[in-house]
Amino acid sequence: MTRVPMSDALRWFYARARQADPHLGLLHSLKDPLRVVRYVRAAIRGIAKYGRQAEELWGVSPRRQLQMYLPLFHRFGHTIDEFYYYRLCTPEWRPHAAAFLPWRRMRALDRLYGSIGIDVGLLRDKARFARHCAEVGLPAIPTILEFDRNGELSGESLRGSSLSERHIVVKPRLGMGGEDVEAFDRVAGGYRDQAGRVVGTQELIATWEKQSRKSPLMVQARVRNAPELSVWSTGALCTVRLVTSRAGNGTPVPLLGLLRMPNADAVADNILRGGILATIDLASGELGLARTFEIPDALHRREFERHPTTGTQIAGRRLSCMNEIAELAVRAHQEFGAFHSIGWDVAITDKGLILIEGNHDWGVRIAQYPGPAPLGWTRLPEDVRQCFTSSHSVR
Repeated sequence: MTRVPMSDALRWFYARARQADPHLGLLHSLKDPLRVVRYVRAAIRGIAKYGRQAEELWGVSPRRQLQMYLPLFHRFGHTIDEFYYYRLCTPEWRPHAAAFLPWRRMRALDRLYGSIGIDVGLLRDKARFARHCAEVGLPAIPTILEFDRNGELSGESLRGSSLSERHIVVKPRLGMGGEDVEAFDRVAGGYRDQAGRVVGTQELIATWEKQSRKSPLMVQARVRNAPELSVWSTGALCTVRLVTSRAGNGTPVPLLGLLRMPNADAVADNILRGGILATIDLASGELGLARTFEIPDALHRREFERHPTTGTQIAGRRLSCMNEIAELAVRAHQEFGAFHSIGWDVAITDKGLILIEGNHDWGVRIAQYPGPAPLGWTRLPEDVRQCFTSSHSVR
């Protein structure tokens, strides 16, 4: 099958990403000589789990799927999940495999940020992110408490009566994917967790101090969606993931948008917590069909016109403030330095737009699925190349 030629920027992307990937280096190979064997075993397990479904859909046997996948893994670094998400065993999409930027290669390039003076921790550490937003006048969630790795407490005091009406969210400062996020509602006698248990304030603080010795934590005020978005949730926050991209020192521009919605009783809208997502047309704010991130759903193209929990229409609805969200994201990117791209999570609330966080590792998989929408067809590869080959004035 004929491959579609790669652009110069895309060829640079793969060549530089391979150099930056520590798992491909000689030292790592000496430390872990069985790495390739483990990756092949992971591929075999994935094909054993999903191969028969793929065969029914596309007429490609599981054995042939493995034969088709391994060269893609070797050349581009796609995971077996990406092989199925992007339908890379079909005649329609296999010639374009290089255009689907692999998550593993994007993560490898992140290692280069330090070499050009960009502080990734400014985005990775949620507490630092919130403080920087406050310093430069960007709207962000108020932080109540911060716990460092020693369990030491800073910030306001939950013992104060001024906090008695606050609902709160507790999250790891360095967490990803909505993992270990907890929500609490203020009630008589303390705070009620998701299981319905009421815990006293002092007991909670003692628990957080202990937990933070493993991973630093932060406590923030719990914000609520405006009615426009609350119809797609039973209580957790819906957010817009707006990705901005910039070439060198140029002005950032919006690259793509997704609406992330929690499903069932999830405390966060992250897809790894069972959330669903819908594409957003940046020009009009119109939403597309919603999808999960489960491989069986990806294979069968299961889509939702309505929210599976609330029953509210999604597809065809328009967000009223997409221009304002894009302007906020562009302004935020300018304040956070020369990252080639940042994924901004923005909440639409009754009090206006609020930045939840910025992500340097913003999820190329959710951007390219449910398209398929290869990022190699966008300006991103060239922006990545300029980021790491041009001179910058880093803030």
